[in-house]
Amino acid sequence: MKKLLSAICIVSLLLTTALYTETTPEIPDDYDYDNTRAVDIFDVLDVLKDIIELTPEPLPVEIYDINNNGTVEIFDALEMLKCLVGMRDEPVLMPAVEMPMCTCGEEKAIWGGSIDDHFRGDSVAVALVHCISIRDNRDWTLRDFKGIEGAVEIVVLSRLSDWEWKMIQLGRGDETLVNWQQYNRILSIRLDRNCKENVVKIARQLEQYDFIHYAGPVYIHRPE
Repeated sequence: MKKLLSAICIVSLLLTTALYTETTPEIPDDYDYDNTRAVDIFDVLDVLKDIIELTPEPLPVEIYDINNNGTVEIFDALEMLKCLVGMRDEPVLMPAVEMPMCTCGEEKAIWGGSIDDHFRGDSVAVALVHCISIRDNRDWTLRDFKGIEGAVEIVVLSRLSDWEWKMIQLGRGDETLVNWQQYNRILSIRLDRNCKENVVKIARQLEQYDFIHYAGPVYIHRPE
């Protein structure tokens, strides 16, 4: 009976997947990878695998017991599905991977160019350290760079897909097309004035941040 219910839920899951990209429920802005995240299709799969005993160990009840009845069951997966298609009043929230301060000791790449180089005067390129890049997949904002004077916008230049990020968290990064063991997220910080000296100053400041692997100008490539 247990496996039959799981099979029924899997059929529902296939239908949900078709709807998911168009009917994702609206999640409040303060739910992000810093604290909690909205449930996703992979959480539903985790519950289904747990029910038919395909997970290495049982899922923690305190996290996956959506119905609060003391056990992880098919109805918890159904509540997740309802959330995905916008049929649940309250979003289902899952704990995010905690992002500690970087302690990986990754060697920094230091910009060694000159003020005479051909680069933009209104933005700074930033590469995050590897250990942060693969654990924190949210869109970074100005809040993450409060000490940078004149920053007006953070432009995300590279980001893992939700599927790639989830696979890496599950220890299955090799199943993606991402060279995840050497992956560094790339951002650009747009500044409020066009001044090359200011760009160099801010790049040197960013080099002191422990979560920054590299900071330097955005070069303008001239045609050959």
